[in-house]
Amino acid sequence: MEKYFGVGSVFLAAVLIYGCSGQPATTTEEVNAPAALLQSRQDSTYQLTFAGLQVAVAPQKGGRITSLRMAGKELFAGIDTLSFGSTFWPSPQSAWGWPPPYLLDAAPYMATASGSTLRMVSQRDEKTGWQFEKEVSLLPEDTAVSITYTIHNTADTVQHVAPWQNSRVPTKGLVFFPKGQQAPVKGKNFRNISTQETDGVVWITLRPGMHSEGEKLVTDGAEGWLAYATDGLLLVMQFEDVAPQQQAPGEGDVEIYIGKSTLNFTELEPQGAYRALQPDGQLTWTVKWYVRELKDPQLMQPANPALVKLARQLVRERL
Repeated sequence: MEKYFGVGSVFLAAVLIYGCSGQPATTTEEVNAPAALLQSRQDSTYQLTFAGLQVAVAPQKGGRITSLRMAGKELFAGIDTLSFGSTFWPSPQSAWGWPPPYLLDAAPYMATASGSTLRMVSQRDEKTGWQFEKEVSLLPEDTAVSITYTIHNTADTVQHVAPWQNSRVPTKGLVFFPKGQQAPVKGKNFRNISTQETDGVVWITLRPGMHSEGEKLVTDGAEGWLAYATDGLLLVMQFEDVAPQQQAPGEGDVEIYIGKSTLNFTELEPQGAYRALQPDGQLTWTVKWYVRELKDPQLMQPANPALVKLARQLVRERL
């Protein structure tokens, strides 16, 4: 059986009715309003739904967002037992290498649902000293997904960390973002990804099989957003812009990884500011996702200013 949690399903509207005396009389009536629904499913996953936007979350798989759909079209890639959906890591990667810390990335999270918000808490990872919280909700006023991450320092010493979201999408379509203050740098053990820059916006055209081996772009973005367009959909990720001097060592606030051709997935990786956390200290970081249908197929052209305008409108109208 599925459990349904609704927000904004009913509101009260005041109606003024004038009688024979000319004096207004106030009555109230219930008016149906659109609702963001959070459903608990039999397979221990959750689904959030609003206005054609669907988000699936798996607390038992590291609290990952496993699916992001609009109008029935899927935006996320599912490649194997490790590289799928959207996850969250501590940055820099040099602190833990590979693979990601299991208790934070893939182990079960404890989940609680309230209204249209799903809250998940990881186990404490003794090796890194981190414990994660994730809150996922749908915002009816924006038709958007909000994900708030909290990193707790459970170690006995001061630790430095930056928040790092990693979302896997198919290697097709367009990736674009405003260029920051510094030029792209080469990711460790990777060659640079080919980019195109037009009017201060960096573009990457994704094609299946474009790289025989994995390639990575590590760079500084601007304006606090990163966008992906494919199959008539636009995904805009909004986050706090981070100046180069505030970024984690060897990292950037915008990173793109294109997997090798046999895997056919690309990672969209915004990062937050690098901070020192005292013992028992914590930081929070929020990323918003706006998903919109692109009715005009002509928008899906590299360096299209209309596509950039749409992305900026989504972000600026909701600052």
